[in-house]
Amino acid sequence: MQYIELKIKLRPEVMQEINKNLEKEKQDIDSFINELLMLGLSEVRKKNAIQSYIEGKITLSEACKLSGSSLIELINELLNIGVPIVAYTEDLRELVVECAKNKIRYYKLLEELGKE
Repeated sequence: MQYIELKIKLRPEVMQEINKNLEKEKQDIDSFINELLMLGLSEVRKKNAIQSYIEGKITLSEACKLSGSSLIELINELLNIGVPIVAYTEDLRELVVECAKNKIRYYKLLEELGKE
């Protein structure tokens, strides 16, 4: 794997947190920072997808693809932050398939969606 070397400035409290967690994770600092960045980028991707969905720029299915989340995960996230769900036929088909794969009773999830 190829790497790009960066020189960055970190606040002392950030470095303290990194060092605390680094001891627990038993990783070298480069691997740990790469993992942290990937986790952070994943959250940014999810946040941007949710924002685009809220603004009506993309569908629920598109938001899932952009965020890297499953349909169920994204619906739960949206419900947790109080965002109404607009599901199209394509979204519902995906939801039923995903629920079946995970052995989830999809009618319970649809019931939750109906409460909003």
